[in-house]
Amino acid sequence: MRWWRRAPAKSKRNQNTHMKTSHTPGPWHIQPSSSFDASYVLIKPIPGQVVAQVDKLPEMDANAALIAAAPDLLEALKFLDDNDRITCENADFEIPAGECPCCGCKARAAIAKATGE
Repeated sequence: MRWWRRAPAKSKRNQNTHMKTSHTPGPWHIQPSSSFDASYVLIKPIPGQVVAQVDKLPEMDANAALIAAAPDLLEALKFLDDNDRITCENADFEIPAGECPCCGCKARAAIAKATGE
């Protein structure tokens, strides 16, 4: 178990702090390949261009579902964060960046990863 010392009080974050993302807008859908061997599926908005191609693997369907859900998941996390629904459970302690194990910090790390922040 790690122990951290108490951190000074922090000011509240401003709402709507997320930059406008530049990814293809969702929702994204899974479209079977048009080839005869069905060796891949496509992820794309309808209408729209292909965002990703997932090759046939044992976990192809699960991978495709996760990729197709990405815009919705990001939007949900941003909404929660912008409305102060994501908080650090360990805010009273000084924990090095990226080491806090709480749900709030994991959610913010996922937002940062998805937006390239």
